[in-house]
Amino acid sequence: MGFLILLKILIPFLIVSCVFRAIIVSLKMSPRAMFLLILLMSDFLGLHFFFLVKDSGSWLDIGTSLSHYIISITIIIFIMLLYGLA
Repeated sequence: MGFLILLKILIPFLIVSCVFRAIIVSLKMSPRAMFLLILLMSDFLGLHFFFLVKDSGSWLDIGTSLSHYIISITIIIFIMLLYGLA
């Protein structure tokens, strides 16, 4: 059951990465430059959430800020994997 939920979440991401790759190829753009641009934007997102991490306050605030940061860093790794698959 968990695999089906994970698959349901991953399929749209894979479709978007394949379409993005097709657009890059059809417009004859540099795939490496576009990939680095996406990684740069993702790193800025991770840096933004890093500065929002709290170490004081309620446990809910601390956990929420940490989970936002961890999810943004995980998305960077996930983007690299999907770009390789596309």
